[in-house]
Order: sequence, then C-alpha cells, then structure tokens
Amino acid sequence: MEKEIETKEGTGFFSRYKGEIIFTLLIIYVLLLALGTVGELFDVEWILKLPIFN
Repeated sequence: MEKEIETKEGTGFFSRYKGEIIFTLLIIYVLLLALGTVGELFDVEWILKLPIFN
C-alpha cells in the first residue's frame, strides 16, 4: 500500500491529473461548440463576433 502512494507522489502533474485535464478540455470544447451552434442557428451577432469564431 505504501509503495502505491510513493509511486503516485513521484509522478508528474500531467500523469497524476491526466483524466481530469482531458475531461475539462472536452467539456470546454463541447460548451464552445454549443455556443457557436446557438449563434449560428439564432443569428446572435455578439456570439458570432467573438474572436474564437472568426
């Protein structure tokens, strides 16, 4: 049991939180995709003028 804790502490930041980082990036991607879709469907100009959609 102690060996598991020691090896987990010795790993890097990305290795330790890889699942959470990828999940967070996926959520951000889906939210931006939904925002862009709403902007296109309902012709919301302020959404379409955001720098990320230009």
